[in-house]
Amino acid sequence: MREEAFKAHLAAQGLAPGTLATRSSALRRIERAEDIDLDAEYERDGMESLFAKYAYSIADHRAGLPNPTKIDIEPENLRKYLAFYRSALNSYRGFASGGLQGEFEPIATEAEAEAIDAVVETASKSFALERDLQNAIRTDIAQLESGLEIVDGGREARVEAGLIDVLAKDGRGVWTIIELKADVARPAVIAQTLAYMASVAEERGGSVRGIIVAADFDQRVELAARAVPNLQLKRYRYRFEFD
Repeated sequence: MREEAFKAHLAAQGLAPGTLATRSSALRRIERAEDIDLDAEYERDGMESLFAKYAYSIADHRAGLPNPTKIDIEPENLRKYLAFYRSALNSYRGFASGGLQGEFEPIATEAEAEAIDAVVETASKSFALERDLQNAIRTDIAQLESGLEIVDGGREARVEAGLIDVLAKDGRGVWTIIELKADVARPAVIAQTLAYMASVAEERGGSVRGIIVAADFDQRVELAARAVPNLQLKRYRYRFEFD
C-alpha cells in the first residue's frame, strides 16, 4: 500500500486527519491479516475478489454465517465492521484508479450510516491503542519480561502465517512471539499465535514460545492457554498522568 500518497489523496478531498489515519490503519490491518499488498490486488483484478470476500449481507447475518475474512471480529459486530473495512477498501480503489471516487460505498439506510460512523470511531480508538501498546513494548521490552531482546529490526516480522507484532528472543535464546490485542482477546488469537509459532519454528529453527498481551481475555482463551505450556497470557494496564 502506498500509504503516504493515499493519505495525500484523501486530504485533497478535504477529509479530516483523523479520518485519514483511521482508513490507513484499517487498510494496514487488512494487508496484514490477509497477507496481501493492496496495489497487487488492484493490478490483479481491480480488488474485486477482495471486495467479494469482505461482503456480508443481512441474509448472511441472519443465517449466522461465519466471518469470511482473517480479521478477528466479534460475531455481533461482524456486519458493521466488514462494512467499515469495505468502505476503506473503496477509498483505496478510488485512489488506485486515479479518480476522485472512493468515498464510502452507498449505505442502504440512515441507521446503517450511523452504525458505520460508530464503527469508525471505535476502530480508530482501537487501532491507536494497539499502536501505542506496540510502541511501549518496543521502547522498553524489559517491562514485559526481563531478558527479552527484540530481534525483528524494529518492524513486524513476516512469516508464512502473516506479520508478527513483535518478535523477540528470551534470555535462553528461545524465539518469543508477542501478539498484541488492544481490547479483549478472543479465541481466534490462540490459532493466530500458534500459527506464528509454527511458522517461526519451521522457517528459523529452534524452540519457540508465545506471549499474548491484551487488556483482558475471553474465558475460552484462558482455558486454551492452559493446554499449551509454551504460551503465556499477560494483561496490560495503562494510567493517566496529569501535570
